[in-house]
Amino acid sequence: MSSPDFSPGRRALLRASIASASAGLALGLGGCTAPSRRSEAPADSATARNAATYHTLDADTRALWRALLPAIGRGQPELTAQEAAFVQGIDGALRRFSLHNQAQLNDLFGLLTLAPSRLLLTGHWKDWPSFSPDDTHGVLERWRTSSLGLLNQAYAGLTRLGAATLYSLPALQARTGYPGPPKRALESLPQFHREATA
Repeated sequence: MSSPDFSPGRRALLRASIASASAGLALGLGGCTAPSRRSEAPADSATARNAATYHTLDADTRALWRALLPAIGRGQPELTAQEAAFVQGIDGALRRFSLHNQAQLNDLFGLLTLAPSRLLLTGHWKDWPSFSPDDTHGVLERWRTSSLGLLNQAYAGLTRLGAATLYSLPALQARTGYPGPPKRALESLPQFHREATA
């Protein structure tokens, strides 16, 4: 009985299959062993006070948005001064999303804050505070031009939410000359008045 012919093409396919299965297993196990993002206990009273000002974003997701800010606001001066207001604005905007949209975004945030899935999605193992503005911009550009629709959707969701929040900050409105949405629209649109309920 002759042994099967393993050509270089078949070996490469076999290696790729094993690698993808291993990555899937790592993601699955990582999701099972990762602590709940909402069950974190603050380490001290200062952390507790800081965490109490946020309703939807945990510490890892706040770090993600701080890393995204320079890429989303590329070309805007003095973004560091707007960082706290920007992250608070993201937190407030997410509270007004439907529960379905909140769940989808929380799934994305979970993938981006868990190291194995972050490596697969961004190409970087390091955590978000270690990303340079060029790293973050490169990730967003790869997602924007990707042939994978899910990465395009992740790009669109994060950059649209980030840009809408950034340009709604009073300091940036004054700099760009944008007066903000008309008061009539703010008063009449329900998404500006409600918070999602469980």
